[in-house]
Amino acid sequence: MQKALQGKGLTWAIVLEASGEFVGTCGYENFVIGQSGEIGFDLAKLHWGHGYMSEALGVVIPYGFTVLDLFTIEAHTYSSNARARRLLEKLGFTIAAVTEDLHCYMLARENWPYAHP
Repeated sequence: MQKALQGKGLTWAIVLEASGEFVGTCGYENFVIGQSGEIGFDLAKLHWGHGYMSEALGVVIPYGFTVLDLFTIEAHTYSSNARARRLLEKLGFTIAAVTEDLHCYMLARENWPYAHP
């Protein structure tokens, strides 16, 4: 990947295979190849609870560690967003900081559950 793309962001559409319906996005923003990046994700409320975001991030996270060669991946969510917080924790992220309104999560490559088969 060209260094010129760093920090520009990479976003993927989440599309249901059966219908082709667009239901959300996920991707990287503020990343520096070989260093760190931040993931962001959104899913239409109608599709919450079906595992779509877990499946999508299950592809996006390895992409960050392998293709972008990231050492750490960050994610930020509102403290009140219990679903997003549970998802991040399920995927191996740990809380790095908490403010009144925001939970900041971090996943280091060496702590990624799938880094060591």
